[in-house]
Amino acid sequence: MNKESIILQIAVHLRNELQTVTDAANEARNTATHEESVPENKYDTFALEASYLADGLSRRVAELKSALGAYENTRFPDFTDRPIAIGAMIRVGALDTDETRLYFLGSAGGGIKVDAEGELCQVLTATSPVGQKLLGLECGDEFQITLGAGPIEWEVLDVL
Repeated sequence: MNKESIILQIAVHLRNELQTVTDAANEARNTATHEESVPENKYDTFALEASYLADGLSRRVAELKSALGAYENTRFPDFTDRPIAIGAMIRVGALDTDETRLYFLGSAGGGIKVDAEGELCQVLTATSPVGQKLLGLECGDEFQITLGAGPIEWEVLDVL
């Protein structure tokens, strides 16, 4: 499995989201300051709402720039025979079923899903419940996650 390909896909996803959110922030800012957005009475809050939206989107732009920088400017080491940390790609398997999952533990971008040679790889952050459980574990270690129906026992099958 090629970790560099995973990181590149994550960066592309973040770059695309950054462009979309930047465009939306600019549009909201233009709407908030447009001459036709001047309130007609004290109950007309259209411009105010647009300015709040622009502010929120601008904050998201800053977050995405930071996340993108973390992926573009960081060299992620190989984690074979090392405890799981940020930058590790981890395969886990459920102990009582055949289910396996592939994760990339990143500093940002939690929830992003990318293709890993035909297999789905999901980005986790160290602040997510599963990410917190995985930090510091090694190949062969077991952990438990409680999701909806109850606790599920997992084993770390591989760490790259």
